Amino acid sequence: EKKEEKKEEKKEEKKKEEKKEEKMLRASVDERVGEARALREKLLESLSEGKEGVVIFVGSGLSITACFDTSTRSVPPSVSWEGLLKEGVKEAQREKIKDQKWADENLELLEKGQFVEVAEAVRTALEDRPAVFESFLRNQFHQLSCKNARLRRALMYARERGAIFVTTNYD
Repeated sequence: EKKEEKKEEKKEEKKKEEKKEEKMLRASVDERVGEARALREKLLESLSEGKEGVVIFVGSGLSITACFDTSTRSVPPSVSWEGLLKEGVKEAQREKIKDQKWADENLELLEKGQFVEVAEAVRTALEDRPAVFESFLRNQFHQLSCKNARLRRALMYARERGAIFVTTNYD
């Protein structure tokens, strides 16, 4: 009976701790949301006043949002590094440059998050056939377009007011 009571006490203690953690997490999220809103307002104010030196750092989230097709609920594979590398592996196999075993090994590496290794393998495989490599890259990026009109307008608004965009994205 005492063991059962101890178990129940531990359960209650754990529940209290989880609720406390959840409350702290929500407070942290609320704080970050508030900071993001304040930054957004400051950015919009700077842009509307035509202040020089507005630099906007963007990442893959922008590309994914821009290229998201609401009708298919998807993005082209090349929007993400993983998608581009998967397509590169398929291209090397399609062009009979590499075999199924090579493709399977590299797809497995991708699943493990070893993107640099796969990128090197794809580059090495395709660079021996420059026309194939060039065509592959052109086809991957030619298909990208901004499907999100609201985002496009926001980006153009910022650019027209002198904002500079900085990204490490390849697209």
